[in-house]
Amino acid sequence: MFYRVPLRLQEKPLQRQMSFLAQARIAMHKLPPEGDVALETSYHDPQLPKYASFSALYYINQCAVTYDMARRLKKTATMLSVGSGASHMERFLVQGLKVPKENIFVSDIPLVERARNFFGSNSVEFSMNGEWPDFRHKFDYIIFPQSFEIGTGQLHNKGSWTNDLFFDKESPIGALLYKIVASKLWNVGADVDDSEMKEFLHLMEDMSIITGKLHVISEAMIRLKNRGKIIIVGSSFTWEELAYVVMKLEENLGTVGLEFIIPSDTQSSRYVNRTVAYNPLTFIKA
Repeated sequence: MFYRVPLRLQEKPLQRQMSFLAQARIAMHKLPPEGDVALETSYHDPQLPKYASFSALYYINQCAVTYDMARRLKKTATMLSVGSGASHMERFLVQGLKVPKENIFVSDIPLVERARNFFGSNSVEFSMNGEWPDFRHKFDYIIFPQSFEIGTGQLHNKGSWTNDLFFDKESPIGALLYKIVASKLWNVGADVDDSEMKEFLHLMEDMSIITGKLHVISEAMIRLKNRGKIIIVGSSFTWEELAYVVMKLEENLGTVGLEFIIPSDTQSSRYVNRTVAYNPLTFIKA
């Protein structure tokens, strides 16, 4: 496994320029919603509670849609959006940044009519938790725009019973979880032997929520080109869940790269940030 630490918006001059350009074009074309986040009525049942809908600008400012990504999509690169909703970000790539429409694919269940009408044959209805369709080609980018945690949580909602144990070093399980994550993700601490690896995998496989997340990432990884990226915005992997997924991916598919922020206080038993400090979290197919 290899990893890179993603830079923030303020550290990327070209990304800042794209953010300013996005604001100008959103205003020029009056592309909804104008703010970062808007509450919208459900497209499938107006009686349901309103849900959060995120604008293209939100994903640009989170560096989920990058300058380099937009530049490549304007040429020959392709992107699949899983859980695209009303496709604010995806339509902005086409309308605002002049990405060819044929390079963008959208999907959801059920598929929002607005997205279907705009993208036509490049819109697909399927559940990320089930069998994925044959797209007849592989993608450079597969993005989950605030959909991954909602999608995997609907079916696999047992939860992580390891949460309260992770940093309890007095507990044998807690000590094992910490050692695995420190070694596999943070590049600190002692190496993990085969027996510890097997025990960790056995513990994690008891959780239906993590096997569901592994299924979705695996299906996406299969549909990526080499050096392609899976971009997850708004997920809540715990550190041990992420370590498990990476280990299983490498076992089945080979080397996997990651982009995320390593916490500054990884050595402290008082470190209590249970979820991966990222937005977005990116898997890279080697």
